[in-house]
Amino acid sequence: MAKSNVNVKKMMKMLSLKKLQKKLMFLLKPKNLRKVLILVAVLALLYVIRQRFLAKEGFESTPDEFEQTISGKKALVLFHAEWCGHCKKLMPEWDKASEEVKAMENENVMLVKVECGNPKKDETHADVMNKYNIKGYPTIISFDESGQHSEYNGERTKSGMLSFLGLDGSSAGQEGMTFGKKKPPVKKTLDVDEKKKKKVGVGVKPENFKNNADSEKAISDTLLPLIRKELKI
Repeated sequence: MAKSNVNVKKMMKMLSLKKLQKKLMFLLKPKNLRKVLILVAVLALLYVIRQRFLAKEGFESTPDEFEQTISGKKALVLFHAEWCGHCKKLMPEWDKASEEVKAMENENVMLVKVECGNPKKDETHADVMNKYNIKGYPTIISFDESGQHSEYNGERTKSGMLSFLGLDGSSAGQEGMTFGKKKPPVKKTLDVDEKKKKKVGVGVKPENFKNNADSEKAISDTLLPLIRKELKI
């Protein structure tokens, strides 16, 4: 009985192999080869469009491709699951931010979403979740140009995400904000009155007044010449 089962399996393999050979021969016939080549070209074109345009504008990528897609760019990557209610609630804001980035035509910033909601059945989902310590959905991770990354804990709104990326129209975004770091302090320009006030106190420190026994004389010697000069006495 067991021997007959083995023979049946062998026969099935031979039949399936013959079917495959017939299909290949059919496709390789001169009259069909042109159609096959056109189909392959169309599929290749669709792949290129997806990789270069759709992913760049913040659309879908895959767990094993998104790192290549965002290489050398500032990026927010949304790891989500299609069945997740919280993810569905976030999507409208994410898509608005994505469309805003698309309209700006900024090639250095990207929003990409990656579906990884089936780690038990898909190894690529499990691998990316382990690598980036993804414990729940949705999780947003920010990447800088060097590939350094951290979890995004800012506002999950269009304005919040664009502000984080320096794309909210503020001076920080226009001058090239350092990704993930605080904005540099703005130097204050003194007006005429402030300059005068600053000038009056030159050379006089509060700690000198406290520690100097002859503080009244020090004050008068320092301030009187300045007052006379200002009043032109």
